[in-house]
Amino acid sequence: MERYIGCDVHASSTTVSVRNASGKRLRRDVVETNGEALISYLQGLGGKQHLCLEESEWSQWLAEILWREVVELVVVQPERRRGSKSDAIDADDLSERVRTGDLGRVVFKDRGRYTDLRELVRAYDMITRDVVRTKNRLKGFYRSRGVRCPGGAVYRAESGAELARRLPRATQRAVSLLRGELEALEPLKGVAPPRDHTDPGNGTGSGPGPGGAAFTDRGDAAPIPDEAAVLVLLWPGDRDALLGGLGLI
Repeated sequence: MERYIGCDVHASSTTVSVRNASGKRLRRDVVETNGEALISYLQGLGGKQHLCLEESEWSQWLAEILWREVVELVVVQPERRRGSKSDAIDADDLSERVRTGDLGRVVFKDRGRYTDLRELVRAYDMITRDVVRTKNRLKGFYRSRGVRCPGGAVYRAESGAELARRLPRATQRAVSLLRGELEALEPLKGVAPPRDHTDPGNGTGSGPGPGGAAFTDRGDAAPIPDEAAVLVLLWPGDRDALLGGLGLI
């Protein structure tokens, strides 16, 4: 028996829609967004299960813990639709999309093997955005007081202090806070990922990944540069071959 399942996931609950091969909806349930609860629910359905999720902040975690329970797990980009919208409608739509194969844009999920590397790149991107945001805010204070600050002079200690003296006292205090934030953030961009990239497996931090495989750097290998980390994540071909070519495994 084929079962086509769509899950509309939210922080506290997941709406699940289940169809058979002919497209008839067999059931619709609301399950707690909890790994054990979702696994138990799928195990109770029986049959060959095809599961479809939308890309979200929970999709990577769910892909890692649920893929062993189904014969197919697909993560898709959300579609913009007109008309009524609800959790039940979204779940029904996902179950129909996986049944018909009309998936739209599919999002690749690596099932945990490169989780450590991906999370480090994600954190690096967040830090970079924070640095840019802080710099823009810092310059905004100078512009609001008619003080020209071209280039990066305002970010350097000596030239920044000289420019700050042209500001009113209250604005100087605000600028000092932002400079402190910038000084704390910028060194973080230079922190390289650690050498050990052992896969956390089931997302709980214990055991190897699927098939017992673990992804660990050579003990004598250099830390992975930021550019290499991004390249590995975006590489469309054999990632193991790429890592070997870069001397990282």
